Amino acid sequence: MLSSRVPIVIFGSSVAVLPAVGVLFVCSATIYKFGSYYLKLQLLWAGLGVGLMFIAALSDYRKLQRVWIYLYGMAILLLGLVLVPGIGVEVNGARRWFDLKVLRFQPSEFAKVALIVALAAYCAANRFRIRQSHVALVIPAMMIGLMGGLVFLEP
Repeated sequence: MLSSRVPIVIFGSSVAVLPAVGVLFVCSATIYKFGSYYLKLQLLWAGLGVGLMFIAALSDYRKLQRVWIYLYGMAILLLGLVLVPGIGVEVNGARRWFDLKVLRFQPSEFAKVALIVALAAYCAANRFRIRQSHVALVIPAMMIGLMGGLVFLEP
C-alpha cells in the first residue's frame, strides 16, 4: 500500500518541475533576441501562478458550490462581451482578448475554469437524479454547448 504522502510528493514535484520547464523553454527561445525580458516575465507569472495554486489548494472548495452560478454567468458575460467591437481587442488577427492596460487576458481561459466548477457543482447537487435518469445530463450539455458556442463565435 502506498503511503498517504506519495500523492503530496508527486503533486509537489509537478508544481516544481512544470513551471521550471516552462521558464527554461521561454529562456532558450528568447534569450538571444530579447535578453532577459521574457525570462523575468515568465518567472513573475510562474511565481504568481504557483502562489495562487497554493491559495486555491488551501481553500475550502465546497464554498464554490454556493457561487458556481455566478462564476458561470460571469464567464458567459465575458465571452459575449469579447465579441463586441470596441470592447474585445484584436491580437494577431483574433478578437479574443480584453486589454486592461496592465495585462491582456482571454475570457475563454476564465471560462474553462468556471465551466469545470459549474459542472462539478451541478453534478454533485444532482447526483441522485443523474443516477436515475440520464435526462438530467441535458442541463450540463446545454451549459457546455452555450459556452462552446460563444468560444466558437470568436473571430
